[in-house]
Amino acid sequence: MSEASVKLLSRGVETLTDQELLELLLDDGDSERLAGALLSSFEGRLAALGYADIARLRMAAGIGLKRAARIQAAVELGRRVLAARELGPDPIGSSNDVVRIFRPLLTEMKHEECWCLYLNTGNRIVERQRVSQGGVQATVVDHRLVNCWPRRLSWFTTILPVLPCPASRIRFSRRKLPRRPRCSIFGCSIT
Repeated sequence: MSEASVKLLSRGVETLTDQELLELLLDDGDSERLAGALLSSFEGRLAALGYADIARLRMAAGIGLKRAARIQAAVELGRRVLAARELGPDPIGSSNDVVRIFRPLLTEMKHEECWCLYLNTGNRIVERQRVSQGGVQATVVDHRLVNCWPRRLSWFTTILPVLPCPASRIRFSRRKLPRRPRCSIFGCSIT
């Protein structure tokens, strides 16, 4: 059992350093050296390591395909846990709430996607669905996909489209959601 494993079991996971966490993920006889080399190749920045693709991870410190896939899976698992935590029962009151929900999913995205939030009458999230995935500069959204998914959900009243743009910095307004819908499709409002 490695020193990192013993430390995890005796003191808890929060006491581990970044390198020790990577050692546990790599789980190899030479994992201490590999973890240190991997961190130094990303200048000690976990965020840069977290958004690296498999090819970039494999180039760093002799990490093979299996280890690179394991690291990417752990990063994605953490991202999904954070996103699931943000989907709490709190109602959506402004664009800041939408940013809080989508930031873990869409940060550092290199292509455009369109997501829809389906809300009930209390502006609580019923469902979150990706309806389109595009390229670097554009994505095409078929309105039938936006409207076909909600037919399976009978208890939503509002569709809130989310279109992050990776090519530029977006400034979100701090205004409240409108009380009246801007338009309506099949009896559901789109704000």
